[in-house]
Parts: sequence; structure tokens; C-alpha cells
Amino acid sequence: MLNAIGIRQGRLLPASAPTSEFEIARGCGFRFIEWLCPAADLERNPIWTEHGQTEIRERMAATGIEVVSLCADYFMTYSLIRISAAEQRQRADVLTTLIERLAAVGGSILVVPILEGAAIRQREEFIEVREALDGPIQVAAAHHVTLALETDLPAAEVVELVGRSPHRSLGVCYDTGNSAAQGCNVAQDIQTLAPYLTLVHIKDRRRNGISVPLGQGAADFKAFFGAARSAGYAGPLVLETPPGNIPADLAFLREQSASSSERECVDR
Repeated sequence: MLNAIGIRQGRLLPASAPTSEFEIARGCGFRFIEWLCPAADLERNPIWTEHGQTEIRERMAATGIEVVSLCADYFMTYSLIRISAAEQRQRADVLTTLIERLAAVGGSILVVPILEGAAIRQREEFIEVREALDGPIQVAAAHHVTLALETDLPAAEVVELVGRSPHRSLGVCYDTGNSAAQGCNVAQDIQTLAPYLTLVHIKDRRRNGISVPLGQGAADFKAFFGAARSAGYAGPLVLETPPGNIPADLAFLREQSASSSERECVDR
């Protein structure tokens, strides 16, 4: 079975018109949208308000395009670590609210980026991250939402982070482009992360460089799909490539996924 392929919100239209993307996503052949919640104007984000949630549900019903996941880029600006106790409580409140808002529109995966300025810098911060998630993860479990941590740590350290105190509502988001830019071995990464892998962001990047159209960077998609099939990963894939080449990127992704499925059938 092929993985469901979605698109990151903001890639098909400017972020100023988020609820208009459902029709375009359907026309392109996507199955779902990953909602984006940056720090800027968070309280004006449609998913944050009851009116906005109603509009999102209406667009979902009209198009058949779901909101499966939400990426909380808010936490790249307002880190979960290296902060005061009061700041940690405030950010836990934001995360809890986002969990509830996502559940209100039927979503089930909330990506928590621990990257760039918010990235883990030393091992002691593993504990800070888990402590920051203690309250929200209980809310996530009650709403059948999984928190998927996206980090730039080596795969073995990601497993240590999420496995420090395993929870059924805690998983991992893997990014093919970021891993390629770091020179990681995607097949080994997927094998290591398989028990916790919840969602995959699909993009391509040059080694130590910028994002490029799929197939033009360092990401080894043949190895990725082979490893994903071998590990039994059947979860969602979110296209996160730069705007302007979306149809070609989607075609490339489908071709790679279908080719992997065909190879699997032949091997059997």
C-alpha cells in the first residue's frame, strides 16, 4: 500500500489565505494538508479560533482533504528548553491548546520542531524536553494525538530522547532533506527510528545546502522507500518542497513510492 501524501500548508498559496488551499490540494491529488502554526499571529491562525476551525471543517467536508497533522513552528521561535519555569508553563499551555485545536478538526499528529535556535545543544537538555512535554502529552493521549518530535540529532540520540520515558503518544518526525544535508545514512536512520516513526517530511537538500526540487539534492529516495517498506512504515508523507515546483515534486514522489512497491512485490 502506498503512503498517504499530503502538502505543507503555505506551499500552494500564500500563508495569508490558508483555507483556500483545500481545493488546490484536491486538484493536485494530495490526500491531506499539514497545518502550519508559526509564532507570528498565532492567535489569528484559523485553527486557533472557533470560527477558523468551523471554516476548516467545512472545507474538509467539501473537498475530502483532511488536516492530518499540524507543525508547530511556534516552538522554533519560543523554545521548550533553556527557559525559566514560568516560560515553560506558558509554552506548555500553548502546546496543550494546539493539541486541542488540532483534535477539534480531526487531526492526529502534532509535529514539535526542536531545531535551529531551539535545538538541543547538550545531553542534559534531553531531560528538559521530556519535562516540558509531561503535561501536554497526557492531553495528547486523551485526544488521540501523537506528538512527533523533529530534531537534528543523530537517529540513535533521537531514540534515546523519546525512549527515555516511552509514551504511546510520543513519536518522531523524520525529514529526508535535513538528514541529507547532514550527510546521514537514510536507510540506517529509518531502521533505527522505525519503532517511533510517526510522520515523514519529504524534501531534498544539497549537502550542507539549501532545499531544491526532489531528485536534485543529496536525498536518496530509493534508499528511503526501501528502508521504509522494510520497516513497515505506512504512515503519512508530507511534501515540504519549495513552492513553484509542486506538481513535478509530487509526480517524482509518487514514482519513487510506486517503484519501491513494485520492487517489493518482485522480491517476494
